[in-house]
Amino acid sequence: MYTHETTVRLYDTDAAGWLFFGNHFRIAHAAYEAFMQENERGLGDLIRKGTILLPIVHASADYHQPSYVGDRITVEISAERISEHSFTLLHTLRGAKRELV
Repeated sequence: MYTHETTVRLYDTDAAGWLFFGNHFRIAHAAYEAFMQENERGLGDLIRKGTILLPIVHASADYHQPSYVGDRITVEISAERISEHSFTLLHTLRGAKRELV
Protein backbone atom coordinates (compact mmCIF):
# COMPACT_ATOMS: atom_id res chain seq x y z
CA MET A 1 0.00 0.00 0.00
CA TYR A 2 1.19 3.50 -0.85
CA THR A 3 0.19 6.57 1.18
CA HIS A 4 0.22 10.22 0.17
CA GLU A 5 -0.62 13.16 2.43
CA THR A 6 -2.14 16.46 1.34
CA THR A 7 -4.05 19.43 2.72
CA VAL A 8 -7.44 20.66 1.53
CA ARG A 9 -6.84 24.04 -0.12
CA LEU A 10 -9.31 26.88 -0.54
CA TYR A 11 -9.59 26.17 -4.27
CA ASP A 12 -10.64 22.58 -3.41
CA THR A 13 -13.82 23.73 -1.68
CA ASP A 14 -17.31 24.76 -2.76
CA ALA A 15 -19.40 27.75 -1.62
CA ALA A 16 -20.27 25.95 1.64
CA GLY A 17 -16.56 25.59 2.45
CA TRP A 18 -16.59 21.80 2.00
CA LEU A 19 -14.23 19.82 -0.19
CA PHE A 20 -16.00 19.89 -3.58
CA PHE A 21 -16.97 16.33 -4.54
CA GLY A 22 -15.11 16.40 -7.85
CA ASN A 23 -11.88 17.34 -6.12
CA HIS A 24 -11.78 13.99 -4.34
CA PHE A 25 -10.81 12.66 -7.78
CA ARG A 26 -8.20 15.39 -8.26
CA ILE A 27 -6.64 14.55 -4.89
CA ALA A 28 -6.72 10.81 -5.66
CA HIS A 29 -5.08 11.38 -9.04
CA ALA A 30 -2.38 13.61 -7.53
CA ALA A 31 -1.58 10.74 -5.15
CA TYR A 32 -1.44 8.34 -8.11
CA GLU A 33 1.00 10.65 -9.92
CA ALA A 34 3.19 10.85 -6.79
CA PHE A 35 3.09 7.05 -6.51
CA MET A 36 4.20 6.65 -10.12
CA GLN A 37 6.96 9.25 -9.70
CA GLU A 38 8.33 7.64 -6.54
CA ASN A 39 8.42 4.26 -8.27
CA GLU A 40 10.50 5.63 -11.17
CA ARG A 41 7.57 5.49 -13.55
CA GLY A 42 6.78 9.16 -13.83
CA LEU A 43 3.66 9.70 -15.90
CA GLY A 44 5.29 12.52 -17.83
CA ASP A 45 8.10 10.26 -19.06
CA LEU A 46 5.69 7.46 -19.95
CA ILE A 47 3.44 9.80 -21.90
CA ARG A 48 6.31 11.53 -23.73
CA LYS A 49 7.92 8.21 -24.70
CA GLY A 50 4.59 6.81 -25.84
CA THR A 51 5.57 3.41 -24.46
CA ILE A 52 2.44 2.83 -22.45
CA LEU A 53 -1.09 4.15 -22.20
CA LEU A 54 -2.89 4.38 -18.88
CA PRO A 55 -6.47 5.43 -19.64
CA ILE A 56 -8.86 5.56 -16.72
CA VAL A 57 -11.94 3.67 -17.84
CA HIS A 58 -13.97 3.70 -14.61
CA ALA A 59 -14.07 5.89 -11.51
CA SER A 60 -16.57 6.04 -8.67
CA ALA A 61 -16.67 7.41 -5.15
CA ASP A 62 -18.58 7.08 -1.90
CA TYR A 63 -18.58 10.15 0.32
CA HIS A 64 -18.64 9.65 4.09
CA GLN A 65 -18.23 13.10 5.63
CA PRO A 66 -17.20 16.61 4.62
CA SER A 67 -13.66 17.94 4.69
CA TYR A 68 -12.82 21.62 5.07
CA VAL A 69 -10.02 24.05 4.20
CA GLY A 70 -6.89 23.12 6.14
CA ASP A 71 -7.95 19.52 6.84
CA ARG A 72 -5.19 16.96 6.35
CA ILE A 73 -6.07 14.03 4.13
CA THR A 74 -4.14 10.80 3.67
CA VAL A 75 -4.72 8.92 0.44
CA GLU A 76 -4.10 5.17 0.63
CA ILE A 77 -3.59 3.42 -2.72
CA SER A 78 -3.76 -0.35 -2.98
CA ALA A 79 -4.01 -2.76 -5.90
CA GLU A 80 -7.46 -4.30 -6.00
CA ARG A 81 -6.96 -6.34 -9.19
CA ILE A 82 -4.09 -6.93 -11.62
CA SER A 83 -4.38 -8.79 -14.92
CA GLU A 84 -2.28 -9.07 -18.07
CA HIS A 85 -3.87 -6.01 -19.69
CA SER A 86 -5.34 -3.93 -16.89
CA PHE A 87 -5.30 -3.14 -13.22
CA THR A 88 -7.68 -1.67 -10.67
CA LEU A 89 -6.50 0.62 -7.89
CA LEU A 90 -8.44 1.44 -4.74
CA HIS A 91 -7.92 4.96 -3.38
CA THR A 92 -9.08 5.50 0.22
CA LEU A 93 -9.16 9.07 1.55
CA ARG A 94 -8.88 9.45 5.32
CA GLY A 95 -8.97 12.44 7.63
CA ALA A 96 -6.56 13.24 10.47
CA LYS A 97 -8.30 10.77 12.80
CA ARG A 98 -8.16 8.00 10.15
CA GLU A 99 -11.88 8.41 9.41
CA LEU A 100 -13.15 7.98 5.85
CA VAL A 101 -13.88 11.24 4.02
